[in-house]
Amino acid sequence: MESSQLDPRSPYFDPLLALRSGRVSLPVPDAKPRDHILKCRTLLPPSHPLAISTAEESVGVERGTARLDKHRTAAVMFGQRDGNKDIMSTMMDQLNSGGPFSWLHSKVAGGGRVRVVTRHRRGGVRGEAIGKLVAFDRHMNLVLRDVQETYCVRLMVDKQTDQGGHVRRPILDKRRRTLPNVLLTGRSIVLLSDSL
Repeated sequence: MESSQLDPRSPYFDPLLALRSGRVSLPVPDAKPRDHILKCRTLLPPSHPLAISTAEESVGVERGTARLDKHRTAAVMFGQRDGNKDIMSTMMDQLNSGGPFSWLHSKVAGGGRVRVVTRHRRGGVRGEAIGKLVAFDRHMNLVLRDVQETYCVRLMVDKQTDQGGHVRRPILDKRRRTLPNVLLTGRSIVLLSDSL
């Protein structure tokens, strides 16, 4: 029974036992390792609809190698164009060259406070947060510290009508809170400015 559990062609094959024993006879002993399941199609019988020949596979490998060489050449050209700077130096130069990211970078470097107007998921303005900008990314996700937030919450309250009945109406309740750290997603930001 154990020999059938170690034979990959057997219906009783046990992969865990095969890995532990180290005595497995492979169905194709000279097969090269495959790093992707689609590359295993060369092992299928030629009559199978998904089978490909090794010649077709080698053409795909040549195309992939050519594409990789093209990207390597572009990377070398990029490095020569920027005077062999590392990628972080290049990104910092782009940040300092102007635009909104340079303003954000100056706020992070100088420890300045910013005012961020936020919106809620229904699209209206939720409130504002004032805090020290610690970090940001290209999606305008912001990390703020020592944040004072003023925001509105929609509450449903019972109001008495002139006829003596009750009607539930929404009202906006303005609230304030202080938070030590806040991560604001870029999609929730409406406006970003200097704190006054």
